[in-house]
Amino acid sequence: EPEDDSVWREGEFEEHRAREAAAKAALLEHLRHRSYVRLAPSRVAGVGVVALVDIPAETDPFVPPNAHLCRAEQSIPLTSDELQSLPPPVLEHVLSFHDSTPGRVPVNACGTVTMDASWFLNHANTDEAASARP
Repeated sequence: EPEDDSVWREGEFEEHRAREAAAKAALLEHLRHRSYVRLAPSRVAGVGVVALVDIPAETDPFVPPNAHLCRAEQSIPLTSDELQSLPPPVLEHVLSFHDSTPGRVPVNACGTVTMDASWFLNHANTDEAASARP
């Protein structure tokens, strides 16, 4: 955002402010009515996705507000050998976020530091949440 209003072309400043207001309204609507989950200690093991409020049937709890502002997530498949080359605590952490299908595991290209509740599922014997990721 330019500090000097004279840098804005005619109408740009108003459009910018309108986009900011729309993004803020979408965020507040989401926080008030569609914030469903958080990460928390799991009673099963480790960390899991926990409901903050009742989640209506057929609701994807991982849809963010302002999706156009979220960056695209990319995965890179790693082989079992590549995974086994990781330090044990890192391997455990990576597998806690990713499906550990034998052979190849798609791992977030930015590592685990950019991952949120939409990536994480505990390894319970019963599904407490279903991943919304393809």
